[in-house]
Amino acid sequence: MTTILTNLSLLLSKSSVTMASMPDDQIAINPKSSDFYRPTDRLKRGGLSGFVVKISGGRVTEKGANYFLLGFAIIVFIISIIILVTTL
Repeated sequence: MTTILTNLSLLLSKSSVTMASMPDDQIAINPKSSDFYRPTDRLKRGGLSGFVVKISGGRVTEKGANYFLLGFAIIVFIISIIILVTTL
């Protein structure tokens, strides 16, 4: 019985679940502890692509936001070349 509890406590400690001091046959899971939600569990978005996803309300994926930003940069580049050529 103690080996099972030891293995269970090792397993729970690795999965960021805390054990409270309870009788031997009960385990308490505390989801409000600081190590329950790790920063790696959250989705990390890049700067501008995350901004585009945020503005779209989540309708655009990060890949779609990257394509949008690439197209926007190409259009701005073409417009700047047109302006540069017409002013010379």
